[in-house]
Amino acid sequence: MQLKVIKCQSVLIFGQCGHGKTTTVNRLLNVDWFTCAARTGTFLPHIKAYEQGENGLNEAVLSPYIKSRVDSTTLEEEGLFDLDTMILRQRITQEIAWNVDSVTSSSGRLANGVTQIRFVDMMGVGDEIITNQPYYEIYREFVKTATHILWITDASRRGYAEDEACLKYIADYMGDLERFTIGLNKADSIGLQRYENPNPVPTDHQQELLREKAKIVARVFQGFLPANITITEKNVVPFSAYYGWNFDALHKLFFE
Repeated sequence: MQLKVIKCQSVLIFGQCGHGKTTTVNRLLNVDWFTCAARTGTFLPHIKAYEQGENGLNEAVLSPYIKSRVDSTTLEEEGLFDLDTMILRQRITQEIAWNVDSVTSSSGRLANGVTQIRFVDMMGVGDEIITNQPYYEIYREFVKTATHILWITDASRRGYAEDEACLKYIADYMGDLERFTIGLNKADSIGLQRYENPNPVPTDHQQELLREKAKIVARVFQGFLPANITITEKNVVPFSAYYGWNFDALHKLFFE
């Protein structure tokens, strides 16, 4: 008897705050997760899972909640006015679980013979210094079983220090990782001059800039990743999550 091989994939969606990570996920997965222009809108990982059935896809949307939380606080001081020795110690322990918000079906198919796939929309990188470390700890746990990372970055921005800090922290835990894709979002805004509006379809000049930017980010991100993960411009997908330009290229990575 020949055993059926079940191909399961775990896709993590990372990116700096404000680069359109959750906006991308909302369009890609047909969900309506909260986004915010002023600050990050994602505080805990959100999940959508797909399973390939005979007649289409079974889909489940899961939202996180705090299942339990224990706070322990102590104040240490040697004297009422000896403020140099005053220390307030806090320890917070909590359990996060996920509710199944909905289970639906559709007529689509997963790409590349995959039978099950889980997408996890992670919290944005670099929102506040105080959140970076606890977020990194969560990233590290999820990346241990990830098979594909989709890293969203803003095509019109430069500077990757936050991306570098995060990736170097989790790089040693990417044991199951098979693919790393950079999503070059906001292609509509690259190279705009003052008072110019974004273009729903990037101009020829913008598309030339996008090709150059793809080479740059591939080279930069390669320096942050383990040696066994290779990135070239072929692993960079330019698109506009807002207007939908070139979104088919991103969609085809996961769905037929």
